[in-house]
Amino acid sequence: MGAEAKARGGAESEPKRRRRKGQDVRRMILEAALEVFNARGYAGATTREIAERSGCNEVLIFRHFGSKAGLFREAMLDPFSTFIERYAAARSAEVVDDPLGRARDFTRGLMESLRRNKPLLMALIAANAYEPDLLPRLKDLPGINGYFEAAAKTIRANSSTLNMNVDLAVRLPFALVAAMVLFDDWLLDRKPAFGEAELVEAAARMMTEGVLGRLPDPPDPEATEG
Repeated sequence: MGAEAKARGGAESEPKRRRRKGQDVRRMILEAALEVFNARGYAGATTREIAERSGCNEVLIFRHFGSKAGLFREAMLDPFSTFIERYAAARSAEVVDDPLGRARDFTRGLMESLRRNKPLLMALIAANAYEPDLLPRLKDLPGINGYFEAAAKTIRANSSTLNMNVDLAVRLPFALVAAMVLFDDWLLDRKPAFGEAELVEAAARMMTEGVLGRLPDPPDPEATEG
């Protein structure tokens, strides 16, 4: 009886060990892929190097992820999409009662979040440039789409005087902050350096007031005739 129970226990635990081992293999491959893709970009990374760094056979990469592109999606695209979804969810309950203050908070929060994920974002952009047919574009990620849709809904609900396309209105501030993070060495490198508060304030005022401040509406041609 004891021997039979032990045998049954061993038979039951074996699949669990195999499942755990498979999960460990996926985790090890994903961790190694994140490091290699961040260091070399999509085009420069190879499945052989990822396999060597993970300590797994290269065949297992294709067994678990299907292809290099499939591995990239799970190691890079999915985490970025999740990051955007969480960022959007954290801001979804905010009320627009102070546009300039909201723009400051938006700029500061997004800058901090994108800086933490800058290597990931750079790798995604490079991959999209080299393999546009194999990888979904950033705008097609659920997290990005969900963020823009939620932001557009908030603007429509709180502003009746916006004089531009709402879909553009939610994308341009994101692009502005992303450019400040991605190209800071090119665009913002000067002595004396720009202060963090100065960058946030300038970006926030551009979002709410434009470069020249709020301008009056142009005169109505019909009103000036005669």
